[in-house]
Amino acid sequence: MFIAGEHTDAKAAVTDLLMAYGWTDILDLGPLVSARGMEMYAHMHSAIGFALGFGTHFGIKVVR
Repeated sequence: MFIAGEHTDAKAAVTDLLMAYGWTDILDLGPLVSARGMEMYAHMHSAIGFALGFGTHFGIKVVR
């Protein structure tokens, strides 16, 4: 899961919440301006879903 924001305490709270929901790989992209890239990723994810057919499981991996 990607997160971005200006407030360190808020990002820590969101990270804790995500971990409580079972997320194990949370990537902090930095300041709020990075959210624009996250928005474009959502469009790409939808386009892949249309291409593969909704209901098809797929994933994209960030290799570190």
